[in-house]
Amino acid sequence: MSAANKSKSILELDSISVRDYFLKSESYCNVDLPPYYNFQNILNEIDLIYSSLLSDNKKLEGYTEGNKSNNNVKNLDDVNHHIYANKDGGLSWREFQIIHPLLYILYIYCIQ
Repeated sequence: MSAANKSKSILELDSISVRDYFLKSESYCNVDLPPYYNFQNILNEIDLIYSSLLSDNKKLEGYTEGNKSNNNVKNLDDVNHHIYANKDGGLSWREFQIIHPLLYILYIYCIQ
């Protein structure tokens, strides 16, 4: 996002700026992970593939709405990655989930 967009609410941005904002690794996952976890490459690759499918008027056949197969994303319950962390080193563990990158990209294109 440009310097001018940093002070704007996401509701005030155009759809391209919103997509660019959400396609950043920092927007995808803000859980405090080691620095070698960088999701930018996978987000860029999935975005490239999905946007090329859309430009050809295709969809992810077998993985989107309208398909009754077991591959439909509506039928996938446990595709997110689970992380357990505790705040103070005690016994109070919390579960976090990182959304599957493909689903994340599909959501971005749904709000566009």
